[in-house]
Amino acid sequence: VSRTHCLIGYTLPFRDKWTFAVAAEEPSFNDVSTDEYGVGVDFQKTPDVAMHIKYKGDIGHVQLGGLLRLMAYYSAKGEIVHLEDSKTFYTPGYGLSLSGKINATPWLSLSAQITGGTGISAYINDLDDMNINFGLLKDTDAEGYRQLKGVPVEAGYASATIRWNDALRSTLLYGFTAVNKQKDMVLFSDLKTSQYYATNLFWYVSQYLFVGVEYLHGFKTIYAEEMELDE
Repeated sequence: VSRTHCLIGYTLPFRDKWTFAVAAEEPSFNDVSTDEYGVGVDFQKTPDVAMHIKYKGDIGHVQLGGLLRLMAYYSAKGEIVHLEDSKTFYTPGYGLSLSGKINATPWLSLSAQITGGTGISAYINDLDDMNINFGLLKDTDAEGYRQLKGVPVEAGYASATIRWNDALRSTLLYGFTAVNKQKDMVLFSDLKTSQYYATNLFWYVSQYLFVGVEYLHGFKTIYAEEMELDE
């Protein structure tokens, strides 16, 4: 998880090595087509609430973060022709993230993060432009309105940074994402899972110049069925 948003927040240090922080953040969403599905997502009126508690010791840190969001969308009976013909609905989103870094030796540092939640894909780098905050339920509500719901997602990474000497250092990295489609849901993206591996080598020629080379390999699986609604 690594996104930057406008926010107002408060940080409280306590017990020497502990920190608690809470913030109201500008929410991030991708627009959803209104003409094809009869639903729409654009400007969000309710800020997201993010918080974390962090312990920072002599050799590293560990942090537990949380996110709460109230996601708005508008829906109409059938395709939306005019915004004034639609009705506004809200559905919750939430997530947890555990991360940390350890300076194991003077030449080796380890870091990792695991994240899971519903409706939080805009906060995950590999998912933020794929429009997976919401999924469209196949069934309408009792009044005939199309319904959106937060999509469960998971992501994580682990890495090791090795300092070979004063001039050479490398990082080894593994990362993954997973989108958990529900049976009664149509997604606006076909991504199911992704995995990637990376390794690099940086040479710090001087304090003014460094050069590097990196190898990256990844693959993904997709949901094969098309994005269609039942008649």
